[in-house]
Order: sequence, then structure tokens, then C-alpha cells
Amino acid sequence: MINSNCQTNSSPEECTTIALRKERDSHADELIRLSVLTFGWGNCSNRYLKTNDWAEKAESMRKALEMNFRRRLKMKAFPCAD
Repeated sequence: MINSNCQTNSSPEECTTIALRKERDSHADELIRLSVLTFGWGNCSNRYLKTNDWAEKAESMRKALEMNFRRRLKMKAFPCAD
């Protein structure tokens, strides 16, 4: 877990050294548990969160409105379309 956490750090060597030093601490078990529950679990569970679930519905509504406007207004040229 240390390697994956420190891989994208600006200083991977220093990050690894600090992490290994923390593992030798007397409260290492608590620190590891905290790291897994905050950083590790958050990264693993992000893909399962239901955020932005309204975007698909909003996009379909926008497309339906656009089609409706074009059908009703009968534009011959679209001035903003490049």
C-alpha cells in the first residue's frame, strides 16, 4: 500500500521513508487502520458512489428540448453552428 500511495507523490522516496518510519511506531496498527479506512477505502469505493447520476437524464431532457425547438421553430440555418 505504501508503494501505491507514494507512487504519485511529488517525492516518492521521501514519502516511502516517512511511511516506513510510521510503521515502526508504537501505534503503527492504529495508523495503518486509519490509512486503510480513509485513503484506501475511499479510493476503492469511489467508483460505486452514485454521484452525477442525474447527468444522463438531464442530457436526454436537453436533447428532447432541442429537437422540440428545432421542430417548432423551423430554422433554415444555425448561425452558431460551425
